[in-house]
Amino acid sequence: MERSGTWYPVTLMNNQDYSAQVLRTDNGCLLELVPEFGGLTNRLRFVTTKGPLDVIVGLPDRDAMVADKYFRGIPIFPVVNRLRDGRYSFEGKEYQLPVNETSRNNALHGLLHHLTPKSGSAQR
Repeated sequence: MERSGTWYPVTLMNNQDYSAQVLRTDNGCLLELVPEFGGLTNRLRFVTTKGPLDVIVGLPDRDAMVADKYFRGIPIFPVVNRLRDGRYSFEGKEYQLPVNETSRNNALHGLLHHLTPKSGSAQR
């Protein structure tokens, strides 16, 4: 793969029926994030010597994002698997997460799906 080039600042795109924040490079790489669905990574494209390569091909519209039972492209935070009883502790503090895999009484990753993160700018 070629070097990705310079990433341009985030631009807001209003696609068919959802809004996305998109980072682009000068040579055609692209990252599309959908804040409304927990920062869904809906598209990731790199440019190779053979042309564009879509690594992540996202969901086509808002209805597909709402109906997505597998939380495709959602960051898996704060855990990467399951928490028994939805509980965990960190640095001496206890946390209780919603149990969203009720058949096993677990908190399953994908908790960000219904949250809208805030974006900001980074300084070098």
